[in-house]
Amino acid sequence: MLKRDAAFIGAIAAPAVFFFYVISSVAVNIPIGDGFDTVLGFLNSFISTGDTLEKARLVFEQHNEHRLAFNRLVTLIQYYLAGEADLRALIIFGNLSVAGIAVLLILIFRERLERALYLLPASLIIFNFQYYETINWAMASVSNLYVLFFAFLSLYLLLARASFASFAGAIVCYAAAAFSQGGGLFAGLAGLAMLALSSEYKRAVVWGLFTLILFALYFYGYRSPEGHPSVFAVLSARTLLPIRFFFSFLGSLLPMPELFGLISFGFFIYLTIRRYYRENRAVYAFLLFLFITAAVTSVTRSGFGLDQSLASRYRVVPALIFGLHYL
Repeated sequence: MLKRDAAFIGAIAAPAVFFFYVISSVAVNIPIGDGFDTVLGFLNSFISTGDTLEKARLVFEQHNEHRLAFNRLVTLIQYYLAGEADLRALIIFGNLSVAGIAVLLILIFRERLERALYLLPASLIIFNFQYYETINWAMASVSNLYVLFFAFLSLYLLLARASFASFAGAIVCYAAAAFSQGGGLFAGLAGLAMLALSSEYKRAVVWGLFTLILFALYFYGYRSPEGHPSVFAVLSARTLLPIRFFFSFLGSLLPMPELFGLISFGFFIYLTIRRYYRENRAVYAFLLFLFITAAVTSVTRSGFGLDQSLASRYRVVPALIFGLHYL
C-alpha cells in the first residue's frame, strides 16, 4: 500500500518536477519587456531617492492598469539581501506560485487522495508550458502568477472555516492579490458572491466594505494608460468583438479556441445550475474569479484585436479553468 501511494504521488509530482527543471535550465538573468521599467527602472529610482514618502509612492506607483507593489517589494528584498537584482531568481520565485496553487488544490481534495492517480491529468494541465511568456518573464512570472495564488488562497481561507483568524488571513491575501496585479481585485467580488450564496450576510457586509475600501485605494489617482484602447469605446462600438475575445481567451489552449471557450463557459453554467457552489465552495469560487478575470480582460484588451486573446502570457487562466473543470 505504501509503495503504491508513493508511486501515485510521484506520478502526480512528475509534471511539476519537469516543469521546474525546464525553467531552471532556460531562465536567464536578462530583462525583457516591462522588466526594464518595473524591476531595474524601479530599483534605480528607489535607491536614488532619499525621500521616504517618494519611496512608498514608487512601490505603489501605477504601471499600465496595475499596481505591482508585491513585485516591487520582492525586488527590494532580493536587492537588500543579495546586493543585486537577479532576474533569473525572480523567474524561479514567480513560478513557485504555481506549485502553491497545486498544494492548495491537494488540500481541497485531500479526502480523495486514495485515488491520487486521478489527479495526474490536472497536474499535466496546470504544469504546462503554453503560458511560456509568463514563465520566462521576471516581472510577469511574479505578478501574473502570484495574483492567482493570493486570490485562490484568499478565497480558500474565506470559505474554509468561519473563524476570525481565517477571515483576517483572507483579507490580507486579498490585499496581496490586488497589489500583485489589478485582476486580484475581483477576488473580492467572487468572495462576496459566495458569502451571499451561503447566506453569510454578516461576513458578507464586512467583506463587501473591505472590498470597497480596496477598490477606492487602488483607483485613487488612477490614470488610463496611454496607448490602450478605451473601454468605453470598446463597449459603445456594439460589436461582438469582446464576446468573441472572451470565448477565444477561454479556449486559447486548444485549436478552435472560440468553440472550446464556449464549451468551457457552458460547463461553468451547468455547474452553477447544478449548484456546485454547495458541493465545493472553494473550487466554484476559484472558477468564478477566473471567469470574472476573463470577462474583464476581454473588455480591456479586445481593443487590441482578437489575436490578443491567444497571447501566451494569458493562458495560465484557461489552464487553471480546464484543470478545475477536470477536478
